[in-house]
This record gives sequence, C-alpha cells and structure tokens, in this order.
Amino acid sequence: DAVHDRHLWANRYDRSLSDVLGIQTEVARAISDQVRIKLTPSEEARLARVRTVDPRAHEAYLKGLYLWNSREPSKIKLAMEDFEVAGALDPHYALPHSGLADIWDFLGNMSQIPQSIAHERSKKEAERALAIDSTLGEAHVSLAMLKTEYEWDWQGAEREFRRAIELNPGYATAHQWYADHLSRLGRHQEALAEIKRALELDPLSVPVNGMLGTVYFYGRQTDRAIDQYKSTLAMHPDPLTELYLGLAYIDKKAYPQAIAVLKRSVEESGGMPLPKAVLGCAYGLAGRGADARAILGELTARSRNTPVPPTCMSFVWIGLGDKAQALHWMGEACRAHDSYLGHIKVAPIVDGLRSDPRFLALLRCVGLATPGSGV
Repeated sequence: DAVHDRHLWANRYDRSLSDVLGIQTEVARAISDQVRIKLTPSEEARLARVRTVDPRAHEAYLKGLYLWNSREPSKIKLAMEDFEVAGALDPHYALPHSGLADIWDFLGNMSQIPQSIAHERSKKEAERALAIDSTLGEAHVSLAMLKTEYEWDWQGAEREFRRAIELNPGYATAHQWYADHLSRLGRHQEALAEIKRALELDPLSVPVNGMLGTVYFYGRQTDRAIDQYKSTLAMHPDPLTELYLGLAYIDKKAYPQAIAVLKRSVEESGGMPLPKAVLGCAYGLAGRGADARAILGELTARSRNTPVPPTCMSFVWIGLGDKAQALHWMGEACRAHDSYLGHIKVAPIVDGLRSDPRFLALLRCVGLATPGSGV
C-alpha cells in the first residue's frame, strides 16, 4: 500500500520453469484472493485453462515478441523466426501462432508480400491459435484485424475485439488495434478512449504511441497528431510513424516537411511501396510533377514482378491532380481488396475525391456506406 507505506501481502513461489504460465496464474489468483477481487466467469475460465509450456518455447516467444514490438523492418524477420521456433518446440502453445498471424498481416499491409498471401497465411495462424486455445485474447485480436483490414467485416471485427478485451483486458495491443478500427469508422471519441487505455497499460510502446497520433489525425486534429508523431519518433525511429507524419504534413500543405520525412520513411522501410507512393503524392502537390511521375514509373516497374496495392498508384495520381486516374485505381483497389481502402472514410488524403459520385461506390465497396457498418 504505497499511500500508507504498508506491506499488505507477500509470498514465495518455488516452481519449475516449465510451469511459468502456471506460476503467473497462481500468483494472479492469490493476489485476487488477498485483495478480494471478484473474478468474472471469463477470467475464471482463462485461469483454469492455463497449461504448462516448454520453457524454451516460451523464451523464444518472448524474444520474438520483443523484436516484433520494435516494428523495425530489420527485426521483423527475426521475430518471425523466433515465433516459428517457439511453435515447433511446443505445438500446443498458442501464442506464437498469434504472433505469426500479426506479422503476416503487417507484411501484407506494408506491401512487403502480396496482400492475398498475407491474408491467407495470417488467417491460418490466427485460426490455429484459436484451435489450440479459444480463450486466447491475443488470437481474437489477430482475427479482428484481419476482418478490419482485408475482409471489411466491420461487425465481425467488433465482436472479435470485444471478445478479446473481455478475455484479456490488460492486453494493450487489443485496445490499440480496436482504436484503429473505431477510427476508420469515424467513431473518434471511442477510439480516443481505447488508445488512452492502451497507453495506460503500455506507455512506452512505440506502436501504441504512434496510434494515438493516428487517432488524432483521423479525428482531424492534425496539429495534435503531428506533435504526437514527433514525440513517438523521439522515442524510437519508425518508418510507419514517419509515413503518418508525412501524411499529416500533407494535410497541412507543409510539403517540404512532408517530403523530408517521407524520404526517411522510404529509406528506413527498404523502399516499401506505401511510403514511396505517399512521397509521390507530396511531390505532385508541391509542384514537382517530374519527381512524382518518376515514382509512378518505379511503382509500375515493381508491379511487373510483385503486386503493388492499387491505392499506391491512386495516391500518386492524387498528387498529380488527375482525379479520373485516382478513382480508376481506387476502383482497382476495391476489386483487389486492397487493405488501405478501409481507411477512406476518414483519410484526409482522399478528400479531393469525396465530391465525386464514384467515391460513394467505393464506400459501399468497403461496407462503410450502409447502416450496418457502424457508421
């Protein structure tokens, strides 16, 4: 009791490392008994289902989780390898499969692999995790993000997020990604509440801090978004945060600043299409049409060997002021189930297209123009 400087309770636990999750459960139950917390039925069920885990698998999982949470491109592959090792060492350990699901999702969303492959592999891992442990909140979050990003099943995603938070309310990523989901639907106050809860749980997380900026950005609080993105980058350089800072600068028509930060994002991401496309948009809006067209050429050349999300082509055409081409590529994005199309209800980058009747068709495509979408 810090307020009264009193020692309320202590105990010693001598157990095998192979039962590390069981130790955590035993301690959690002991603490709840001592402070007289009433556990919910779902919490009781989760504690009752804890099983022993190979300590080597658990160690590999924790290493992978640390690397994955950095979101550094150079560390993502290493994180995937650690999760795969953990799953191989203990086939009945669900958490590594949830981790793999999240990485496959991320790789597709950042256009490092074709999105159709990312969706398929991510869903397979999420479903495998749930087959091992249906009460694993992390796996429900993985499935929820797939429904948000690739399937545009907004109501299904909502159910999965709520179930995940019910099962594991202390999982910061659940609140972070639920905030992302709510932002895309235009439910900005709810999104802000969720991301603030995530920050309470994990205040030093770079992805969580970056998402606070995005909640501000999609809520049209661009100055606050810029401040938050800068604060996040001061914690740790991150190409995804740089990408969104560039988008925020574009919204403010601060094109030199946008170009500078987007160049860093392109370089640090290894030339991923999305930051390159947004850089092309910034070039076009800044009057540097030749530079924008050069990026268009690079993306076109890349698409001959590796699928490039159609929204990337659209963003460059937006910068060049060609609404017809921009809408054409948005239509292609609809047919391809391009994950970034799920942002269009709130993304400022497409504001110049909103008055066109074809834009309403795009909203219908992603399920964001119907009463049941949550809008």
